[in-house]
Amino acid sequence: MIRTQIYIPEHLQKKLDSLSKSRGTSKAGIIREALELYCAGLDESERKLKLSKGAG
Repeated sequence: MIRTQIYIPEHLQKKLDSLSKSRGTSKAGIIREALELYCAGLDESERKLKLSKGAG
């Protein structure tokens, strides 16, 4: 794994702290999960865009 640092707004930090405590998991784990979901959504959007261009 590669270590990285990010700056996030205070309101997101508070949400991250709360979610981490309620789930009993690390903040890093939540951020990794969120990135995986975000990237999967992008991949799906790109796939749909390619399909729509092919249909037009």
